[in-house]
Amino acid sequence: MTKPKLIIVHGMGQHSADSFKKEFIDGCRWAFDLYPGFFGKSPEEYADIIPVAYNDIFDDHRERMADRAIPIDERLKAIPDMHGNFLTEAIGAFTELESTLNNDKFFKTHWLDVLFYRFTSLGEVARVRLGEQISHEVGVVNGGSKRVHVIGHSLGTAVVHDCLAKLYDDDYVLGDLDNLSDVLHKLGSVHMIANTSRVLQSFVNVNKSVVKPGPSGCTFYYREYRHILDPITWPKSFDPTDNGGWISNDSWFFKRYELIRTSSITNEHGNTHSIQHYLANPLVHQQIFKKIFDIEFTDDQKTEGHEKYVGLTLEGVAEDLSDALEDLKKVDIESIQGLIESAKSLKDFVEHLGGEYNV
Repeated sequence: MTKPKLIIVHGMGQHSADSFKKEFIDGCRWAFDLYPGFFGKSPEEYADIIPVAYNDIFDDHRERMADRAIPIDERLKAIPDMHGNFLTEAIGAFTELESTLNNDKFFKTHWLDVLFYRFTSLGEVARVRLGEQISHEVGVVNGGSKRVHVIGHSLGTAVVHDCLAKLYDDDYVLGDLDNLSDVLHKLGSVHMIANTSRVLQSFVNVNKSVVKPGPSGCTFYYREYRHILDPITWPKSFDPTDNGGWISNDSWFFKRYELIRTSSITNEHGNTHSIQHYLANPLVHQQIFKKIFDIEFTDDQKTEGHEKYVGLTLEGVAEDLSDALEDLKKVDIESIQGLIESAKSLKDFVEHLGGEYNV
């Protein structure tokens, strides 16, 4: 049988399909090297890695926004309107953030991605692109749609959620794509790393969409990964409960959904949001390797891998980051502006330690 298909979707910032694929593969290689018998292995030995990038969709409009000689409302009117309340919401968001972030080069390369995605029809273009890839892979994979898996990181989790919410629900239209069936085309697994889908939700509540595991869901398994010191995950975290309202009690019991919380830091600059930092943690990569690559480490391998990983953790960096984020815990960040301010807090800490924040 041919290998399963893994579609990966990047977060905010300057990414290409090739660059994000390399980040993902390098992160998995690092993880494989923790375990005896897997040193030097690549995820491409176990799955076809298919990156879907959308940063290029925003580039032209990002350049238009750089011209401060044009009033902000005029700059925004040049972008296709997606929602009836677009100008009111977007002008407020852009104006508030420009006053605090415009001297930061990341305003144009990172923060704008979030606003473009949430407030303009450019987000729909990104969703259609991802939907086309998912539909294609579901149609060609050997062994059925259960051998198609999707991973989203950061802003990419919102793209993944919103794409699937339309693609698998007959009440919505996604470009000129035919809707997929949550019975005939159910995905093998969906993995949300540093999930932002709830804070960026628009046309559908993430607690009520088809993006869930089990019966009436678009996937067999749903995994969510959240580092407790990744402040980008703090605003409006997605925290479903076992009350039968989101998924059935059986689906909960059989762990079709799991939230994996992590706390250790191995990145010397404290970049807890990096895709590679998430993949480094055994709590994260063991789930991904099992669900997608069909790899189950032995107890001895897990023990040795855990010991190697613990030896690389940096308690001092974790303590310093926790202290640096203390002020953020005291303010209201339950908004899109709060999401961006949270990202800025982490960026400042990483750069203070001499690192480069590009996620």
